[in-house]
Amino acid sequence: MSDAPTVWRRIMSGRKWACEPLLQLYRLGTVAWTDSHLFYHTLPRLGRQGIVLCRPDSAHLCLGYHTPAAEVDWEYCRRENLPVIRREVGGGLVYLDSNQVFYQVVVAPSSPLTRGRREDFYRRLLEPAKLALAELGLRGEVRAPCDLWVGGRKISGNGAGEIAGHWVFVGNILLDFPPARMAQALDAPDHFREAAGRMMDDHLTSLRRELGRAPAPEAVLEALARGFQAALGPLADGELNETLQRAKEDVARRLLSPGWLRASRPNPRERKLKIMEGVYLREVAGKAVTSTEDRGDAGDHASQAGETEGFGCVHAPVAGSVAQASPVKPRTVGEGKEQTSSVAQAAMPPRTVADAQSAANGGSRAITEQGGVGTGTNPAGGKRQGEGRACG
Repeated sequence: MSDAPTVWRRIMSGRKWACEPLLQLYRLGTVAWTDSHLFYHTLPRLGRQGIVLCRPDSAHLCLGYHTPAAEVDWEYCRRENLPVIRREVGGGLVYLDSNQVFYQVVVAPSSPLTRGRREDFYRRLLEPAKLALAELGLRGEVRAPCDLWVGGRKISGNGAGEIAGHWVFVGNILLDFPPARMAQALDAPDHFREAAGRMMDDHLTSLRRELGRAPAPEAVLEALARGFQAALGPLADGELNETLQRAKEDVARRLLSPGWLRASRPNPRERKLKIMEGVYLREVAGKAVTSTEDRGDAGDHASQAGETEGFGCVHAPVAGSVAQASPVKPRTVGEGKEQTSSVAQAAMPPRTVADAQSAANGGSRAITEQGGVGTGTNPAGGKRQGEGRACG
C-alpha cells in the first residue's frame, strides 16, 4: 500500500456511484536531468499514481529498454560532456535537453483511464497536451498511434509501458530542437548522420519554429497543468516526501549503473532511424534512403528524436521492496558485482570489459540530486508480458 495521502472523488460507474483515488500532480519545474526520468520510474514502485510535469536542466541521451548501446557514439558523448541514461520502457535513442518539457503519467490498472482500447488510452492522455498547445495558439493533431503534430510536423513524441504493475505514459513538447546535435550522437557514417539531420529538420517542429519564439518553459508547464485538470478533473498536489526521495535514490543506482547502460542487446540487422510516425531513414547498400513504412523486421529497434515512442513492459518491485534490484536482469558487463558509480561515471559507460569491472569494483555511490495494466487493453498490446520481459 502507498504511504501517500489519498484524496477520493465520487464517480458514476455504470449505474452506481463509486470512489476512486484522485491523481496527484507533481509540478516539479526544472530538475536535474537524472530526476526528469527517475520520478516516473519510482512512483509505480511505491504503488503511487500521479502526473509528473518537469523540464531537465541539461542535455542528455536516453536509451530505450531494447536499444543497443552500439547505436551511441560514446566518444562524441565524452567529448561533448553529453550524459546517457537507459529507461525501462521501449522506443529508441532520443536526445533531450532543457528546451523540452515532459509530462509523465502513472496510473493503476484499475484506473478509468485504462478502459477500452489502447488507442483510447493514448487519446485520453494526449488531450491535455493538445489543450496546452491550443492555449499557446497552435492546433495539435494526433497521428496514430501517439505522435502529436502541428502543421504536418511532429512536435511531441509519446509512449507507454508497464512498470511495477502500473501503466506509464510519457511524452514531451519541443520548445526548440537541434537536429544536428542529435545526429552527431549517432554511431553512424557521416552520410547517414547528415541525412538524419536534414530529415529531422524537415519533419520535426517546435514552439519556436511555429510561434517565431520559444515561450518560457514555466509557461508551457503551467499550460500542461491546466490541460490535465481540464481533461481529467481535479488533481491533488503531489508531495515529494522522504519516502519518495529515498526510493528515487535506489532507482537511480539501477538506471545509472554502467552495467544497466551497457546491458547486452541484440544489434539490429540494418541501420534505421525513426524520424516520426511513418517516416524512417535506412542505410541500404552504403546509402541513406528514406522510407515511408516500417517493415517490422525482427530485432529492429527504431531510433527517433523527441521522447519515447513504442512500448516497454518491465516488472519491478512494488512498495516495500524498492531497494531490491529489479527482477529484470539482462546480462550485463561485470554482472554479479556491485555496480554503483557517480552520475558522471554512469553517464559515460566503459568501453571494455576490464573498464566495466574496474568501475564496478571501485566506483563511488551514485549521486542523485533533489529535484499501466487494467481491465482494458495492455498498452504493450495483447496479454500481459511475463516477468522480466520488455516489449518495444
